[in-house]
Amino acid sequence: MLPVPQALQRPPEQTNLSAKYHPTSGYHYILPDEPHPQNIFQQMKNHHLQEAREMNTWYPFDGLGEWSLAKFLVENLSQTQIDKFLKLEWFQTRERPQFKSKDELFFYMEQLPGHGPKWQCTKLKLKGYESEHPIHLIWRDGLEVAKQLFANLVYANHMCYDPHYIYQGNERQIGEFWTSDDAWKIQDQLPEGATIVPIIAASDKTPVTRHTGGLEMHPLFLTIGNIQADICMKATLHAWRCTAFMPTPTFVVNLDYQTLLKTRLWHKCRDLVCSNLKVAARVGEYMVDPSARWRYCFTPLISHISDLPEQLMISCVTKNSSPVTTATQKEFGNDAPHPPWNGTETYTLIQELCARIDPWDLIPFTCEAKKLHLSGVHLPVLEKLEVLQSC
Repeated sequence: MLPVPQALQRPPEQTNLSAKYHPTSGYHYILPDEPHPQNIFQQMKNHHLQEAREMNTWYPFDGLGEWSLAKFLVENLSQTQIDKFLKLEWFQTRERPQFKSKDELFFYMEQLPGHGPKWQCTKLKLKGYESEHPIHLIWRDGLEVAKQLFANLVYANHMCYDPHYIYQGNERQIGEFWTSDDAWKIQDQLPEGATIVPIIAASDKTPVTRHTGGLEMHPLFLTIGNIQADICMKATLHAWRCTAFMPTPTFVVNLDYQTLLKTRLWHKCRDLVCSNLKVAARVGEYMVDPSARWRYCFTPLISHISDLPEQLMISCVTKNSSPVTTATQKEFGNDAPHPPWNGTETYTLIQELCARIDPWDLIPFTCEAKKLHLSGVHLPVLEKLEVLQSC
């Protein structure tokens, strides 16, 4: 049985509520050529070491004590500090844990079930421009993160899969994404039976070190709009997953172009992290839901939560422009509404500019970009943006 949408979870006295569901959304599928689908809990139960865990819950660790020590070391010490700790003379006269080094400890950790998509590190460069230090992007596949969230049994009673209209009497009520016109319009563009897995991103520049070099990064977090908003906001339920740490290097270039190059790098990193999500948004991907059933899913990005500087960076416009409308600084006080910025129109302007001027010739390129209220990014994330771009 599917959970009741949050919009219909009202007090008993509100008996005049009604709902209209999209007629061709959220089908289940049987795929004869694929193995039987498993949600996250079933994958953990079928782990290759599960038989040993029936005798020792903490396997491959000896017991709760050794697991607690391992967890503390991984969460609080660096790899170098872990090695130093395990080589202390203190262990010469006391029982030593099974793991004798950081490598053995992390090997044990990798044997635990349900550890999620694998982290990876990719070295990056910008054409023609050197940085003071090597640039490394620490990330994991955004699509794999979405799949893990979508198949998590913890959220089974708090998921929604179908666009719907909610009425109280004759009055329509709008709450979460699924009750909006946008959800209905996106579903209309998809094949019959498809399920929307709306991607919600969030990011904010944050300091990584204090008083020791001022290192900063852009952590990128993802969640899916199928999970009810009140559940997403509970930190203990871990519905938001860190997906990448975007680097913010210093380039060997005039200070006037530091911000532009960092912004271009951010878009390049974001494109890499979300590349499979964009493919799934266009052609779909079969995914397992919490009930262990196949669904044909599409993953449009419906929202990116960020502060104003990041909104300007994402939308590729200058500081004297609005990141969400075509209004410029001189028009900010006007009472007349302005049309919204459109990703397709922005990308068209960038393409036309790149056809006239080499985007790596920064001085003339940025001068012409500013005349169009563009920041100077030439390969934005909105390039190849899914056709389902929030309507």
